Amino acid sequence: MSDIKTIIKTIEDAVDRLTNAAAARQEPLMKSVLSLLKNLETKGDNLLNSMANLKTINEIKSKVERIIIDGKYKDEVKAFVQSYNDVQELHNEYFAKFNEKFKPNESLNIIRRNSIQTALNGLTETGVEVGVTDGLRQMLYRNIGAGGSYADMTEQVRNYLLTNDTGEGALERHVKTFAITSINTFSAEYNKAVADDLGLEWYQYEGSLLTTSRAFCIKAVEKKYIHVSEFDALLDGDFGDLGKIPVSSKTGLPAGLMKGTNKDNLVRRRGGWTCGHQMLAVSEVIVPKSVRETVEATAAYKRWKK
Repeated sequence: MSDIKTIIKTIEDAVDRLTNAAAARQEPLMKSVLSLLKNLETKGDNLLNSMANLKTINEIKSKVERIIIDGKYKDEVKAFVQSYNDVQELHNEYFAKFNEKFKPNESLNIIRRNSIQTALNGLTETGVEVGVTDGLRQMLYRNIGAGGSYADMTEQVRNYLLTNDTGEGALERHVKTFAITSINTFSAEYNKAVADDLGLEWYQYEGSLLTTSRAFCIKAVEKKYIHVSEFDALLDGDFGDLGKIPVSSKTGLPAGLMKGTNKDNLVRRRGGWTCGHQMLAVSEVIVPKSVRETVEATAAYKRWKK
C-alpha cells in the first residue's frame, strides 16, 4: 500500500540508479577525451592558437556527446523516465486510500507526459550539451587562446570530468541535478493538482536531510505539517515557534529557493533546485489536534478561512 515514505523511496531509488550509472561512465569517458586531445597541435608543451585546433575542439565536443549518449545511456534514461509511471501509480493509490472522491483523470496523464518530455530534454542531447560538453569546449577554448600548457589542460579536463569542485564529475553532477529536480518536480506537480482538485488544506514535508540540506528544508522537515495559510510566513523565513531563518537580499526568499517562488507554486518548487523533499497533501485527520488548533488560532488562518 502506498504511503509518503514509499513515494519518496521510489523517487530516490530512481535517481540513485541513474546517477550511479552516470558516475560509472566518467572514467571511460575521460580516457576517451584524453585520447581525442592528442589530436591538438602543440609546440613543445604549449598549445597552438590555430584554426586547426579550434576546428578540432568542435569535433571533440561532438564526439564526446556521441560517446555519452550511446545506446546504453539511452536505455538508462528510458528506465528512469519509466519510473514516472510508478510514481504516478503510487500517488493514485495514496490519494484513493483516504479520499473516495479521488479519480485519476486525463489531465494527470498530461502532467506525467509533459514531465517525461522535460526529463528527456534535460538528460539527452540538449541537456548534455548545456550541462557537460559546452563546459568542456569552453575550457579547451580558453587553453588554446592562451597558448597554455598541454599538461595543465589535461589536468583541468581530468578534474572537470572526474571530481570538479563538488567531488562529482561533470556528467554525474548534471545527471544527478537534473534527475533529482525533474522527478521531484513531477511528483510535486502531480500531488498539487490532485490536492487542489480535492480541496486539501494540509501538507506534510518529508524527505532525508543531508549535510547540504538548506535551512528551509531542515525547518520544514522539523515542522512536518504545514497548512496552506502558513505558506506566506514560510516564504518570509518565519517558522513560528521553530524560529526564523535568513532571507536572501536578492530574492526576498529563504536561501536556495528559486526566484519567483510564491504561495501558489511553493508545493511544486519546495526547497529549490536539487530539492529531494516532497510536500505531500494529507488528510486533516492525520494532523495532530494540537497542531491544527495552533494554526487555526492564527490571524493568517482566519484571513484564509474568510
